[in-house]
Amino acid sequence: MAAALEIGFGDLSMHAVARRLGVTTAALYRHVDSIDQLVARCVDAFTDRIEPPPPGLGWRQHMEALASSFRAAYRSRPGAASRAFQVGPSSPAAMRLVENTLEVLVAAGFDHRLAWRTASAVIDLATTWAIKAEAAASRSPGSTVFDPVTAEDFPTTTAVMAAVLPPDLDRAFAENLALLLDGVEQRRTRTDSGAVR
Repeated sequence: MAAALEIGFGDLSMHAVARRLGVTTAALYRHVDSIDQLVARCVDAFTDRIEPPPPGLGWRQHMEALASSFRAAYRSRPGAASRAFQVGPSSPAAMRLVENTLEVLVAAGFDHRLAWRTASAVIDLATTWAIKAEAAASRSPGSTVFDPVTAEDFPTTTAVMAAVLPPDLDRAFAENLALLLDGVEQRRTRTDSGAVR
């Protein structure tokens, strides 16, 4: 596993791991059935390093700390976000984080559906922002996905993008997380009053 993590998620392949270990690819297959199994094991080892939020936080602070832990972990391992997104929370380490988070949300009075949606939305947000950050880092400096957009064809988009680009990804992530959690709080309040189910 250490050899696979040293290679990194972006360049991970059975051949690369075998080469790093100094063995043949066939020899590696005696220990790992497939690249999918290798990826799942690497994601589990990676997820095991994600710091769970400290106990005693309110639900919102817990979710902010969870998102921060995921982002820090993804930054430490380029390519991990897209691989983790493919595998999902199937590993024991990932399930421990999910269990801990659901316990906090249910204890705060969330119904089961809203607890699950909140946990998955925050983890998905952290994961997709890590993927976006990796994509942005791979582009030429100063370029964005909106470079081909012209004011003539898309005047509103051009005006909005001029106001927000280049993005400060940390600030943008914090703002998006706040919007998400504000929406959860509104949904939770309406659910508690019986208005939404």
